[in-house]
Amino acid sequence: EGAPAISAFARQFRSPLVLILIFAAIVSAFVGEGSEAVIIGAIVLAAGFWLCANGDTLVSFYIAMIMIGAGFSFSGTVPGVYLIAGWFEKYSSRAIGFYFMFGALGAAFGPPIVDWIVKELGWRGHWTAMAVVAGLLGVICLLLVRDRASDAAAGNKQKAAAGTPDAQSWTPRQAMMTRQFILVAAAMTGTMACVLTLSSMVIRHLVDHGATPTSAAFIFGILGLVATFVKAAAGWACEKIRPETIAAVGLLLQMIGNILFAFAGAPAVQLLAAIAFGFLA
Repeated sequence: EGAPAISAFARQFRSPLVLILIFAAIVSAFVGEGSEAVIIGAIVLAAGFWLCANGDTLVSFYIAMIMIGAGFSFSGTVPGVYLIAGWFEKYSSRAIGFYFMFGALGAAFGPPIVDWIVKELGWRGHWTAMAVVAGLLGVICLLLVRDRASDAAAGNKQKAAAGTPDAQSWTPRQAMMTRQFILVAAAMTGTMACVLTLSSMVIRHLVDHGATPTSAAFIFGILGLVATFVKAAAGWACEKIRPETIAAVGLLLQMIGNILFAFAGAPAVQLLAAIAFGFLA
């Protein structure tokens, strides 16, 4: 049974979605600070969508997926968290939680919107529409987004120059070599591997265990709904509870969710698995 499982996992790397996320993760390590990264990301996103709309070969499609992954990283999580942390210093955890919640809402409402656009305009029309949207967002960011976190960074640099110990005096290499960073990175890698594998296989897996396609889609929707609202709650909780405690509980619930999904023959077990896994999805 081990070989088919490994083979199924390896096949996920042929998926355009997985390709996008892999390149997004790679590029995120090199994203600069501030609003410039968001604007660059919007440009790269628009170019990737445009290539999807006009390309005619498999090679051009995969190049477009790489561009979309890179653009997503430049315009999404990394600069978004950086900017929000600078804008809402006192309530940054809560604001970041809502930021991820609205991102999850986009993932929930995006598929039916895309389905409607494809029915009206076709696939090429859909990619063209996405290119236009990305371009408009880039213009909006150029006009409105300001890197207000730079003031705090300047103050931290002055503290470091005066001999006051401060985390800003660390180099990225020093930070990434700490035990804490390695543990968090390992946990994040494992979490994303589980989320990607489950997202791509859960409906077929539940159908194989006796669920109807409709009920399997419903369970998957419950998982996404739980994940959406937990993201907002987690930001608020980080202001009240130690973040490492929340992370440990989330990883434990994901482990329980994976185990329940593996033996999800009964509808009640499937529902519990979706709720448990949704806490960290």
